[in-house]
Amino acid sequence: MEEDLGARFNHKGKKIYKNKKKKLESFNRNNSRNRDIYSIAKASGKVLDVSMEEAIRTWQETYIDNNYEDKLIDIIDKKKKLE
Repeated sequence: MEEDLGARFNHKGKKIYKNKKKKLESFNRNNSRNRDIYSIAKASGKVLDVSMEEAIRTWQETYIDNNYEDKLIDIIDKKKKLE
């Protein structure tokens, strides 16, 4: 399963493809699937072509800290200080 879906040959299970030609064919099938997935995502507008700098800037502007555990600890600490 891992050899066909992910072209991963260093798993612990039984090996399906043992010779180089069969492994190469598995790599090619996997790469073809990846190209198709990317093409579909790009055509449907789910992939954006942006620079790394623009992606980081957008992430920094829109990031919301949802670390509720730290917020809860801060509230408990403040409450203890008031008591």
